[in-house]
Amino acid sequence: MEAKCIGCNEVLSHREVTDPDLQPEPGNVSVCLNCGAVMVFCDDLSLRSATMEEIGYFMNNNPKFRASLEAMFSVPISKRH
Repeated sequence: MEAKCIGCNEVLSHREVTDPDLQPEPGNVSVCLNCGAVMVFCDDLSLRSATMEEIGYFMNNNPKFRASLEAMFSVPISKRH
């Protein structure tokens, strides 16, 4: 399956940063390495923009997601309480 970023139309490849056998599942998050768009896989594995609430949830509950965004933008992101 080929997924494209909804922000810049770049082909997304999870193989670049994770286990090559890992396949996306509904609700998984994806970040475009080209433009930084944050997206969520839908039930049919199409992509949609993540809501601000989802981004906040991922930032506060997923250390790998948070670290990836901080590395991508080269700035620490303060945790919201």
